[in-house]
Amino acid sequence: MWARYRKWKHALVPPLFAVGWLSLKLSPDGSLQQKIGLACAVLFFGGYLVEEVVWIAQKRGRPCPACGQRLDLKPFRIYSRCPYCKKSR
Repeated sequence: MWARYRKWKHALVPPLFAVGWLSLKLSPDGSLQQKIGLACAVLFFGGYLVEEVVWIAQKRGRPCPACGQRLDLKPFRIYSRCPYCKKSR
């Protein structure tokens, strides 16, 4: 399930963010467009929060965006390249 989610996430997040941001910036207070923008913002934040909780609950690291190999994330370390495929993250 999460492999499919990861593939769709990159296609859904930019338009959802753009619609939400434009709706909030360009619409008057209390309008339907502003409510749509708030709904997009809530979906954006809720999706991010759920994703973080799932990765933390699994306790197995996160998959590399390029090759899919799980990376064990150690505290206070930033990985800029995957140790398996050597592509930058």
